[in-house]
Amino acid sequence: MPAPTLTNQQLISAFYVATFDRAPDDAGLIYWTTHLPAGASQATIASTLAAGFSGNPVFVATYGSDTPLQYVTALYLNVLGGPGDTGGINYWVNQLLPITSGGAGQTQTQVLANFVLSALTIDLTVQPANLTTAEWVAAQDRQQLLLNKVNVGLYFATTLGASSNLNPLTDVNTIAGLNSDPAYLASVAILHSVTADSATATNATTEINTAVTQPSPVAYINNHTPLPGPTLTLTTGQDTLTAAGGNAIFNAPIIGNGVNPNNDTFQSGDVLSATGTGNVLNIQLVDPGVAILATTIGIQTVNILAESNTTDSANNNPVSSNYAVQINALQMANVTNWGDVNSRANVTIENIQLPSQGDGLTDSVTFTVRDTQPGSIGTSSSSKPTIGPSFTAFFDPQSLIRAANVNQAAITIKAGNDLSTNAAYQSLPYTTLSFNATDVHGAHTVTLNLSATAGYAALQAQGTEAAFQTVL
Repeated sequence: MPAPTLTNQQLISAFYVATFDRAPDDAGLIYWTTHLPAGASQATIASTLAAGFSGNPVFVATYGSDTPLQYVTALYLNVLGGPGDTGGINYWVNQLLPITSGGAGQTQTQVLANFVLSALTIDLTVQPANLTTAEWVAAQDRQQLLLNKVNVGLYFATTLGASSNLNPLTDVNTIAGLNSDPAYLASVAILHSVTADSATATNATTEINTAVTQPSPVAYINNHTPLPGPTLTLTTGQDTLTAAGGNAIFNAPIIGNGVNPNNDTFQSGDVLSATGTGNVLNIQLVDPGVAILATTIGIQTVNILAESNTTDSANNNPVSSNYAVQINALQMANVTNWGDVNSRANVTIENIQLPSQGDGLTDSVTFTVRDTQPGSIGTSSSSKPTIGPSFTAFFDPQSLIRAANVNQAAITIKAGNDLSTNAAYQSLPYTTLSFNATDVHGAHTVTLNLSATAGYAALQAQGTEAAFQTVL
């Protein structure tokens, strides 16, 4: 996508997003619009805004004691909606390191200004030489996500006007004070569901248009838009992390240079727990050599990005099939959504637990394979000349046996590109699906007897853009 042409108000909105992941209020937008230097370059305006925002007591309380890695990770999450690629993280961390340590010696304020401006204005029309195709597409999505949030935030302030302003009695110098103000909560909530998809921005502006007709616009938004939960980032050590209230995001990125299992932050022994619903664990992994056995409690969605220590061939296919990541899900209770997203290596999940509440099985399990590289991993035939990184999911035999005892019924495998409809599964060139070695490619449902399959039930898929669901 071409480099966007930005207005000063868009830049102002961008710094609200970058520092506090919120939309601006009308009073703040007017203040900064009238206090920016006239005729200044975008770089000067960005520096002015960064200096103002980084001097805020809440900014200092939130980021002041962060290590360079923690600060950069927070910027990626707020500005670009994800943990970032290893090369990008290392670059910005190096900008913060002191010159005596080989870094650039920049301050948090300088990095904030440069990071936001770079994220907004980089020209991604042509694939940069230092990015793979997958990284280029991901960079385009991240830039579009930021632009969508910037524009929705600006629309929030200008449409709601004074209704978007914080209460004059609110203590704006503390996090607790801000969290007690309904207008502040609405400014956070309105951006929560905005993604790189333009439809989400349209939905948010539609909600703002409806809100402005209500007696209390911010109350309407707070009642109709789920508030975001906390974001927690794992380390390369054993982590014990807890989040309350729902909609929590746990990020487990790869840290450091090179593809090295020691750089994985999702480790055996990690204990991650959350209350409420909508909790997500995002995992980046390289081949650790053994299955990772971690504990998760109350996390409903797990997304896995498997990296490969191999180059791509000319047609964007990984040239080796020797890399795989394995997760032992024996202690990962009540996960209802497993995703294999943008992987370059094989993914195997073992001992998946069927979700349950009390003595009854109440939820389905959904498996999604999306945007994996086409690859040369796997087998090939005349009808499927190349098959991408594989995805294999093994249910825990004891979990299946318990399901059979509870339900005294069969388990149904439903396959399709859109599980919200009953349309037949679309046959894609790089996709196959089998259950217990039975090919169900192109089929809609397969019904199996639980007691007969409990000992060896496995779901295997290869390719891209497929979704699989067990219905109990």
